[in-house]
Amino acid sequence: TTIWVSLEQVLTGGEQVLQFRTNSGNQTVRVDIPKGIDNGQQMRYDNLIPDGVLIIEFRVHPNDKFRREGLDLYSEVDISVLDLIAGTDIEFTALSGTKFSLNIKPQTQPHNKVRVSGQGLQVNGQVGDQYILLKPFIPDRIDNAILDAILQSRNK
Repeated sequence: TTIWVSLEQVLTGGEQVLQFRTNSGNQTVRVDIPKGIDNGQQMRYDNLIPDGVLIIEFRVHPNDKFRREGLDLYSEVDISVLDLIAGTDIEFTALSGTKFSLNIKPQTQPHNKVRVSGQGLQVNGQVGDQYILLKPFIPDRIDNAILDAILQSRNK
């Protein structure tokens, strides 16, 4: 059978209750969801159902904010080009719910990646990282003094 799990369940592990019909009748079983389970990975569960073996394929729902590559997680954060130029602090919430304040240094290039060590997925003692891609945008309104300063610096 197939079980769909969330990326949060992949992070923490847990269990899920399954109900299905076998030759012996209706069955209800609790299945452990291993931490770090990968999309499409199969697990074999012996002795959960009478006279049989249960093989489960785990499927991971897509996540709007986090993308998985191995044990690493990737996210995009919108950031003003002015903040990339001047530097700023941004708040970020990891998949675990942990909040971080990330210091973006002045003159940071667009599309840079910021690495937060140890905030990825964990499997067998190995821990991935969280990577945050800085996705630049131009603000709708920019003060004329800032525009003048940009024009002056461009003409130097």
